[in-house]
Amino acid sequence: MLLRGQALFGLGNLTAARPILSNVLQLDPDNQIALSLFKKARKVETLKEKGNEFFRANDNERALECYADALSESDLPSSYLTTLLSNKAAALMKLKRYEEAVKDLTKSIDADSENVKAYVRRAQCYTEVGKYEEAVRDYEFAATKEPENRDYAKNVNEAKKRAKQAAKKDYYKILGLQRSANDADVKRAYKKLALEFHPDKNTESEESRKTAEAKFKDVSEAYAVLSDPQKRRRYDAGGGDDEMDFGEGHSSCHACEGVSEWSLSRWRC
Repeated sequence: MLLRGQALFGLGNLTAARPILSNVLQLDPDNQIALSLFKKARKVETLKEKGNEFFRANDNERALECYADALSESDLPSSYLTTLLSNKAAALMKLKRYEEAVKDLTKSIDADSENVKAYVRRAQCYTEVGKYEEAVRDYEFAATKEPENRDYAKNVNEAKKRAKQAAKKDYYKILGLQRSANDADVKRAYKKLALEFHPDKNTESEESRKTAEAKFKDVSEAYAVLSDPQKRRRYDAGGGDDEMDFGEGHSSCHACEGVSEWSLSRWRC
């Protein structure tokens, strides 16, 4: 029974190992091997279940504490370790602590290189922090391991599209918007930033005027694309700057009525 309990523990099946180890201790209360494994299994299983309960209740900070306490135990089987790390990473993702989640997911993958779920979660984290090439690699691994899952192939294409967009200006970031922003959001953000960076309002020095001019140009370009449904669709689909037809006057300010016309002829209000 002791050998069976040890084997189940080593396989990471702590739930099945516990009753067997308990039986060993009933027959041999002084068996230190059974006692040590039983206590460890009971402690980490309890902590994991508490963590899962907190996670389901969206109490992610307390879930993290439970998972961290469980992970502090030494000599855990690799299959169990990868589960704890993956669960901890999921809680970190809920808290938008993506860089920390990547570290735990990488440890999880080191413990089990075939853990597809960990690769997918890490790809999601990489996407959130703008590391699209890394996301592509992880999604491609998942797609190779589970070719029947069509979502992974879609994720690969989406990550590649994001990587292509990252190589050029991020118009959503320039306007401080989420990709789900509606037309009103785009217009509101443009008006605010166009007034803030209008060169007529940044005349403290030649350097400040030039900095404002560059930012104003980016804001105007972003608005020219995101305010036009066709251009926005093309941009969201990965269209490059060479495919964007800004048209004449795309650098003109549409938000500064009442502000005096400034001297540079290429930036007329």
